[in-house]
Amino acid sequence: MNITVAHTAASALDTLSSNLADRVIQKLERLKNEDPETMLEQSPEGYYLLREDDYVVVIDWDPEDDTVRVLDVTQRENVRDAMMP
Repeated sequence: MNITVAHTAASALDTLSSNLADRVIQKLERLKNEDPETMLEQSPEGYYLLREDDYVVVIDWDPEDDTVRVLDVTQRENVRDAMMP
């Protein structure tokens, strides 16, 4: 599985504490070896969510595709705003 990170998500990761950013990256790396369906929650908007602490990683993933696109990393309270086009 390939993982791509959008500029928005990379910028958001840079603002997190190094400990939290490391944990998010470790979870993303686990997606390469584990079934994403067991780690991701699908939102009503069709995006997938990966939770870590008080943050959510917003992901675009097609189960038929071998690529996970990390779109944003945001606080849980702001996740709906992050998923708006």
